[in-house]
Amino acid sequence: MTQRTTEEALKYEIGEWPAMKRVLEYGDVELLNNLSEQMMRIIKMNLNSACNIIGSEISPGTMPSCTR
Repeated sequence: MTQRTTEEALKYEIGEWPAMKRVLEYGDVELLNNLSEQMMRIIKMNLNSACNIIGSEISPGTMPSCTR
């Protein structure tokens, strides 16, 4: 590991310390975010479906919230 890589790793760890401290203080805090990623995947799929349905009914370029 180079000195720069080590410095970047230490800066990252210092930035993450408050979150790690919560994990250590409260045993019920999850270390993994798989559940939240699965929920976001469902939301994203539903958003894409809604954009496809809405997109077929109105002209392109009039849907600022739906990006393609």
